[in-house]
Amino acid sequence: MLDKNIQIITCPVCGHQYLPSEIFFPEDLVGKPTEIVKDNLGKIDFYLGEDQNLVEEYVCDGCGTHLTITAQVIFKPEVTENKFDEEYVSKFTKPKKLILEESSLFD
Repeated sequence: MLDKNIQIITCPVCGHQYLPSEIFFPEDLVGKPTEIVKDNLGKIDFYLGEDQNLVEEYVCDGCGTHLTITAQVIFKPEVTENKFDEEYVSKFTKPKKLILEESSLFD
């Protein structure tokens, strides 16, 4: 049974279905920046690297129709209620000092 959140690409001619991973490479959907430069407020000034590629050409396996497939990627940030505050707190405890007896190596 397919997960209802999975998006399926369907050929408009014959109905042959594809998963997005059959058509697109993951790095094409999100791009591949190699360097990102931001200002003091965290806004992106510019970046170097590969842009997103949201349009792919594909020949249908079912009927041979040449398809142009356009992805619509949506990123939806939402505020969560500090659910990570307790889980990811690192606490450092300093170990007690050990007092070692001095001994001579030449005795």
